[in-house]
Amino acid sequence: MNQEGQGNYITPEIKAPFGATHIGLHWREKNANENLLTVFLRTRNDGEEYGKWEKANVELEEVRDDEKNEEIFASLIGVENKNYVQAMVEFVSQNDKNPKLKEFTFTLALDHQIN
Repeated sequence: MNQEGQGNYITPEIKAPFGATHIGLHWREKNANENLLTVFLRTRNDGEEYGKWEKANVELEEVRDDEKNEEIFASLIGVENKNYVQAMVEFVSQNDKNPKLKEFTFTLALDHQIN
């Protein structure tokens, strides 16, 4: 993946082999400390329509070495046993800097209690 400029990019639909309870998002971007990318997530199950886009929460001041390694980790997003997920990345240029998405990863988790 190598997306650059202004506009939106919607990822292909990802199907989990289980009902995910939490989704983590991780990406690498040029100018990570400039906050030029905003990421949203939506989910669904078989036979359902997608829900509303939910903004991924990122706190750049807590991200170490973001200028050096360009990595961003969003807070986990709680979902209710969903099997399908999509993300939308919103690109916004500012101060003569263009956003550039280099890599994007979904982490699907299942909160399972062992008795």
